[in-house]
This record gives sequence, C-alpha cells and structure tokens, in this order.
Amino acid sequence: MAAQRPDSDSERQRIKDLVLDANAAESRGDGQTALTLLRQAQVLAPQHQCLVASMVHIFLARSEVQEATDLAESLVAADPASVPGLIALASCQRYRRQLPEAIATYKRAAALDPHHLGVQAAIATLGRSFISASAYAEAAVGALIDKAEKDFKEQNPAKALVNFRQALALSPGNPDLLAASARCQRKLGQLDQAEALLQQSIQEHPNHFSLLVGMAELEADRGHWWVSSDWFARARAADPAAPGLEEATYQSRGAAAALPRRQMFVLGMHRSGTSATAAMLCGGGFQASLPAQTLAATASNPRGHWEPTPVVSAHDTLLEEQGLGWSDSFMPTADWEAALLPRHGEAIGEALRLAFDNESFAERILVVKDPRQCRLQPIWNRLLEQHGLEAAVVLQQRHPLAVARSLLQRDRMPANRSLLLWLQHSLAAERHTRHLPRLIVDYQQVLAEPEVVLTRCQALWPQQLFDGTVASADSAFIPAVDPTLNHAGPDPAAAMADLGPVDPVLLELALGVHGTLLGPEECRSDQLDQAWARLEQHLQVVEEQSVSLATMQLFWCIDNGWCPKNEPEFHEDHSLRATVVPLRRGYDVCTFTLPAIAGRVVALRLDPAETPTLVRIERMEILGPAGEQIWLWQIEANSEAFPGRALDERTRLTSSRSGPLWICRDSDPSILLILPLPVWEVLGEDVQLRIHSHRDLLSHELRDLLTQREQA
Repeated sequence: MAAQRPDSDSERQRIKDLVLDANAAESRGDGQTALTLLRQAQVLAPQHQCLVASMVHIFLARSEVQEATDLAESLVAADPASVPGLIALASCQRYRRQLPEAIATYKRAAALDPHHLGVQAAIATLGRSFISASAYAEAAVGALIDKAEKDFKEQNPAKALVNFRQALALSPGNPDLLAASARCQRKLGQLDQAEALLQQSIQEHPNHFSLLVGMAELEADRGHWWVSSDWFARARAADPAAPGLEEATYQSRGAAAALPRRQMFVLGMHRSGTSATAAMLCGGGFQASLPAQTLAATASNPRGHWEPTPVVSAHDTLLEEQGLGWSDSFMPTADWEAALLPRHGEAIGEALRLAFDNESFAERILVVKDPRQCRLQPIWNRLLEQHGLEAAVVLQQRHPLAVARSLLQRDRMPANRSLLLWLQHSLAAERHTRHLPRLIVDYQQVLAEPEVVLTRCQALWPQQLFDGTVASADSAFIPAVDPTLNHAGPDPAAAMADLGPVDPVLLELALGVHGTLLGPEECRSDQLDQAWARLEQHLQVVEEQSVSLATMQLFWCIDNGWCPKNEPEFHEDHSLRATVVPLRRGYDVCTFTLPAIAGRVVALRLDPAETPTLVRIERMEILGPAGEQIWLWQIEANSEAFPGRALDERTRLTSSRSGPLWICRDSDPSILLILPLPVWEVLGEDVQLRIHSHRDLLSHELRDLLTQREQA
C-alpha cells in the first residue's frame, strides 16, 4: 500500500514544521514533546510511513521497547514493502538482541532498496555480510561525523547531535561518538543526560581518553572543581602525552580551592550547646577567625551563635521553598535526594564560598554549625561527594528535658513539640553521618572539660593540620564556653517540673535515644533505627487520632432575653469554623470573620480543637472591618489572667512556666471568652477575632496519665 500523502501545499508545510519541531525536541532530550508533535503530523497524513518510523525510534530512545515494536509491526503489516517500516522493525529486533531476525529484516529492506546506504551499513555492522557494505558503512559514518563537527563549530549543537546519533546507529558503542554526543548535550545545557551517557560509556570503556575528558569538562561546567580535577587526572593517566591536560588539571585545582576542602560539622538540636562547641573548635586550631558573615549575638546566645550567615540563609531558603521552618515536626528527609539534592547542594556550596572567602581559610578545617543541618545532612553528603570534600562530625548531645526547658524559656515551645524535634534532629544527624569520621560529645563535658573534648575532636584529623595547636584558658575563643550561660540547668528533674504534661512515649523514646548515643557503640545503629521506627509508628497513631486538629470553632449568643446569671446557650447555626494555619517557630494562627448577625452579640464560646489537645493561647485580638486593632490580649504584655473560663469539666486551664495552658481531653472542648464591655458593642459584620497559639497532640498515653493523676 502506498503511503498516503497530504493533498495541499499548506498541509505539507504544516507537516514539515511539525517534523522539524519534533526533531528539535528530540535533540533536547524531550521525547514526549517529539511524540506529541509527530502524532499531530500523523493526523494530517495517517499512513505516512516515515512519521511512524520516527515515532518508533523515539520510543526506542525512551526504552519503551514494546510500544516501539507494536508500532513497527503494525506499519509492516499494513505495507510489507515499506522500507522505513522494515528498518524500524529491524531496529526493534536489534534493541532486543534478536540479531538473526534483525539481519533478515534488514535484508528484506535491502532487497527493496539495494542502494540504501544505512541498510547495507547496518548489515555490515552486525557482521553478517562480507560484501562491500563495510566500505559503505565506514564512508557513511565518516560523512556524518564531518557534518556533525561542522554543525558544532557553527554553533548548532542540536543539529550536530542528530548527526552524531545517526553515526552511532551505524557504529553502536563507538566511544568517540558517545563522547561527541555528550559534548553536544553539554552545549545544549542537558547536563544530566550527558552525565548519564558518559557514566554508562565509561563503564564499558573505563580508560577511554575522550570519555574521561568529557566527564571532567562536565563536572567543571557544574562547578564541581575537585571532582573535575580527579577526572582530568584519570584522563592524563590514560594518555600522558595528551597536550593541555596538565594545565586543565591545575586550573581545576585552583578553582576547587575556592570551595573549602575540609569541613568540621557541629550537629545538634537547637539549644544543645552547639554554639559553645563551635567556639571551642575555632580556638583550637580548626579555624583562625570567624567567617566574614556570622549571626550576631542575641539575648539567648550572648556570646554569639557561631553560624555562617550565608549557610543559614541557604538552609532557610531550602526549607521555605518547601513550606517548612526549622520547628516543623514533619520534614521529608527521605525525599531530599529525589527532589532537592542537585540544586540545593550547589546553593549550599555557594554559601560556603561566601562565608569562607578569605585566603586564611584555604588550608584550615572550617567549622560549620547550624542546627538545621541535622535534617538536611543528605544534601551536604551529596555536596561532599560531588566536590571530593573531606568532613568530620561532632554530634552534640544535651539532655532532651534540658533542651525542652530551654526552648520553653526562649520560644514558649510546648514540651511535646520540643521532644519530638529533639528526637528528629538527633536521629537524623546520627543516621546520615555514619559514613563519616565523627565524635559524640556531651554538652556537660564541653562545659566542664573543653580542652579534653577539643583533643578528642582534633584526633579525627591528621595531626599535622594543627601544628601543635591546643586550647588554653588564654584563647580568645574558649571564654565562649561559659557554664553560667546554661540557663536551663543540668538537672533533668528540675526541668521536668517546669514542662507540664509530657507524652510518655516521646519522653521514653527521647531518654532512650539520649542514653544510647552516649553509651557503648556496640549495636548503637540497630537500637537507634528501632527508635526511629517506633517514633514514626507513634506519630502515625497520634496523627490518626488527631485528623481534625487543624480547625477551631467559634459560637456566638445573641441578645434574645438572655439573663447574664444563666449560662448562655450556643447553637451550631450561630457558629463558624476556621482553619488553623501553622506559622514559623511552631505558632498557629486562626482567624474568624463574623458574618452579618441579627441582634447584639452577648457571649462568645471558643472550641480550640476537635480532638484531644494541649493548647497554649499566646495572643488574641479583635480587628475592625478596616483591619484596625480594637482589643488585644497577649501573654508578654498582660499580667492579668486569661480572659475566659472552661465550660465543661473535660476542659481545664492550668498555669505553667510560660503562661496559661488549656488541657482539652475530649473532642468537644469549650471556653467561654470574657471580653471587656466596650468590645461587645462593636462585634458585628466583618469584625475579626484572631488567635495565636501553640498546640500539641494529646495522645492516648498522655490522656491516660492525666486521668491517673487526677484520680490520685
């Protein structure tokens, strides 16, 4: 059956444009777009054999072999004399390593078109023919290479790539052609595709000069200078007489020096004393001075944070792009690699360059400290691997109850959230640094014996890097290790008294993990993996118990003869639900906008959750229709009691170190709000009630514990 052709010039031009666009998409590695464009062209010419054959080859390039085979077989079944169809079918058979069948199909095509150079070359390449087809194949490959090189020099890498691929079809596995194809992909910005092609080719040809140089140049394109220099060194070993390689290696080494080669990571949960440890290391030969940009001292850290500002900013940017903050208790560490590793690894590398841009840092072991890194360490691991950097780790440990008490004092963070974050930071930091030299350090020992801890840290590195430097009381850095700044105190029992209700499961896990980390190394990894699994299981159960946690409900009672001496009556038809929106540092905000109300509002009831919860309301405000503030209550500014009372015995207000805490032990907690008299006069349409709070999940275990305490 003859191939159906379009009837009009406009259709022919449209098909030509679609095919050209498809070829361009294929050269970019966008096979899906190429297929879509070819299918559009096929609608105009349903039996156009070359279009269908092109689709077959794209399916093969995408390793969709069955789809390619089905399409080629249908083309040959429709027209057994179709040379494009037979070539496409032979390509499928060749891909499946069905070589005798492929040769037979190629010979069918050669019988129909004896002068088809590609068919004869394919037969010769498969080694099944000894006629002069080998000469045809050699000439065809040479001609295609000449065309490709000319296109590349004329700044047309897409066209060059097409010609190189055609040459590869005639000479499969040719390492020079593979290297040239990768060079075109690099020029087109297709670095991932070029890397995959080069890595696969190097596995088959581990000492091929062009492939090794291609890999070195690709890593240089990415700014992976240490890795690039290693590839150049391998290429030089493969061909010592090659000109220019010594200079290229030197240039890569020089560029790599811009990225600090040796890192000492100080990893630990916030408020674990990592600042003191970083200060101690800087005074003990690891780093001559602070980075150019460092977080300033604050009231909670008067001796400084010792955190490079560009690194902290890179971490925050990464988290913010995912809608996260450092205090978020659900973070997808398992997904970092797939989603974020390549791009953010380089962003963190650039932050290192900015932070340590002074020549005095070039040969130092640089101290990098930011608690966020505990849960971002997989991204750092990628950075270390890609750039060939060296690293060792200090895992800072502080008693979890002392950390919870410190966060309560600084951020009013509920104890359960603090313990959960402590577990996640500690377990993630330990799991993702098992392959690195490391030391687990107790904060209390840092305070008591900084010189001893420093000596242990130095032992992680070759001693010639320190030139005999030791810490002393005269060091400008050691005074930052100040025991008087341990405001939370070393006594866990005292901390427990301030924390209020604590989830027994989280407490047991935290104490167990803390003991395991500071205990013998034997079986440590297995025990911590079991703790991680148990934590995830517990969180899943709590989440299932608290599926409706993220809403509040506000009821209002209108003046219809209600007597203030009686409890107000509230009904569902006079109520609103609003979503609780999480903010940074563990705060939540919930905003109610009142509708038009027929009558005067005389009472408000707040249901702060729809599941058992611990709620610490930090701030309430009434805003007018234009956003103006009418009334405000907040813990920091007011000494008066909370403006409300419980309406049922299962909702209880208790005092804590950081302010009033509502314990809601069933699914319908309710609080009667007691507002100043002038506020009631303005409540009406478009007036807003906005509530800021901390909240914790109240697990079955914690509810049972509270009940037992009350009964006792």
